[in-house]
Amino acid sequence: MNPEPRIDFPEESISRARELAQLYKRRDKSKFQSAAQLYEGHFLEIGYGFNEAIKAGNCGRYLHEIVKEADCFTKAGVLYLVAREAGLKPELFYAENMKNVGEGRDSRYVAGSSHAFITVEVKKGERQLIDPQMKGFGIVTIDPDKHEMKIYNKGCGEIKHRHYTQLRLISEEEYLKDIEEKRKPGGGRVALSATQCVHGAGNTRVYLTFNPEEQTLRSSIRRHQILIAEEPYERLNVIDLSTKVGPNGEFDFDQGMLSFFQATAAEWTHYNNPQAPIFFSVQNMRKE
Repeated sequence: MNPEPRIDFPEESISRARELAQLYKRRDKSKFQSAAQLYEGHFLEIGYGFNEAIKAGNCGRYLHEIVKEADCFTKAGVLYLVAREAGLKPELFYAENMKNVGEGRDSRYVAGSSHAFITVEVKKGERQLIDPQMKGFGIVTIDPDKHEMKIYNKGCGEIKHRHYTQLRLISEEEYLKDIEEKRKPGGGRVALSATQCVHGAGNTRVYLTFNPEEQTLRSSIRRHQILIAEEPYERLNVIDLSTKVGPNGEFDFDQGMLSFFQATAAEWTHYNNPQAPIFFSVQNMRKE
């Protein structure tokens, strides 16, 4: 019985990644400088966003398919591929409830999220974090017992602590299989189960979440309040609109429920200390 053929990134993406790696090496042959250029996005201007994926109807895109934006998991794969072609021996991680906490900051007021990022080898025995979305760049040490990463940026002397509840090292094969699942018709549900952010009218940030257990789609707008005194339950105003999703992916927000409440803070996928919400059906509000 012949083994399954090794899966790899599409040739178009590999070719593009090799071009970028060569451009980095022409500027400076050191591995550290290649890592720095990759972090700074030289010749690779891809910001965070999900609007592009929705318009394309493809939630699992590769480097050659991206125009200007991608979600963190997709972007991590792009960084991984370019780093691989640059000979930086990348590793790809996925963290749950991740928080970046600077020196002296209170982690209770730092929002957490599920997030993907990479590390690379700049010299033997030393790994460098490359995470442009979360502004993470520096020598990284992982303490699995404390569920914590220490990130030291030599250039500016800054130290950050990255806390998480779970950290998973993802193999190249696992990543590619996950992306291929997201390219299928039901891939939007997989991508949205981790919550994604799009920009609505007036460039308003809208968070979209698919709940696989309830088979619902939630659209959320969050507004921070400026408070003179500390009010732990009144830091954030939230408006949620939820509706059922059918077996073929159909949904209708006109049949949904609106909820209004306040919370201490918003994680990427959930809220901290949410108050009991006030509910209104969209249909009833339209009648009024």
